[in-house]
Order: sequence, then C-alpha cells, then structure tokens
Amino acid sequence: RARVAGTRSEPPRLMRRGSNHITSLSGICGPAIQGDLASIGISLRKISTLPPTKTVIEEDIQILENLFSQGGNSVEVQRFLGELYAYQDNHNKAIEAFRWCADHSNHKETRSYALFRLGGQMQQDGASFPEVLQTYQTSWQTCPVKVEPLYHMAVLLRESEQMEAAVRAAQI
Repeated sequence: RARVAGTRSEPPRLMRRGSNHITSLSGICGPAIQGDLASIGISLRKISTLPPTKTVIEEDIQILENLFSQGGNSVEVQRFLGELYAYQDNHNKAIEAFRWCADHSNHKETRSYALFRLGGQMQQDGASFPEVLQTYQTSWQTCPVKVEPLYHMAVLLRESEQMEAAVRAAQI
C-alpha cells in the first residue's frame, strides 16, 4: 500500500482533486487555499477511486489530530478534521472543528466555507431552525460571491413554509 501515515521520514500525504480542492488519503475533500498545504507539510499524489475504509479514515484523523497538537496550520487541519468527522457522521466533532476553523480563519473564503459546512452539520445534528439559518446567512455575508449558503437558506425557508423569504433568498 502506497500510504504513508506520517512517519518521521515523510510528512502525511494528501491528494489533489481539481484545481481548488485537496483530498486526504481517505478521499475526504476540502477546498485548498494557496500556500496552506506547504505550511502543514503536505505532499500531493493521485487520488484512489476506491471508497475509503473506516481504518483509513481513522488513520487520517489521527494524523491530523497529531498535526493540530503540534501546532501545524490549525485552520487547514481543523477544516480537514471537520470533513473527516462529517464523513463518519460524527456531527458533534465536525461542528466543533468547523466552528473552530470559522472562528480562527483570517481568510474570508475559508471562513465562509467553514460556516457553510457548520450549518450543514448543525442541520443534520438537529439544531434549531434559527441557528442553522443564521449560520448560513453569516456564511453568505462573509463571502457574498458564494451561492451555496443562499441555496440552503432558501431550502430551509421553503421547508418551514416561509415562501416569500425563500423566494427572496433564491433571488439574491
């Protein structure tokens, strides 16, 4: 197996998918911000087409938790931890990771993405409608060129039968 689990001789590896996304060895994807990868010692390689196993995901989580505890680029590490936890349906830990990322990021697109993912995890975890809606709204206000939070706001409003507000959110 070509996987390196962060030995002393090699840093942990993540793989590249597309121009703006990086993916961990388990296949969990997240947006890449230029320069972030080098700052946490990540090397890139080709993505496997096989779905990740539970063991691989747990290994990736262990690698990233170790990086975080050693003071690696914490925002990037937390974002990936959030994605891995979300993949495991561990909503509480995903919420914690995305919230940390949103609170500590100085990059508006990273903060917006973390808030967007936070809203989705909160929704899946059963958070209240106003909390989830506010999180999506904050995500959109942080980076108004992103339409994903608006779409999810419109869906939430439509599901709660607030049609006029849903139409307004969809028309922005």
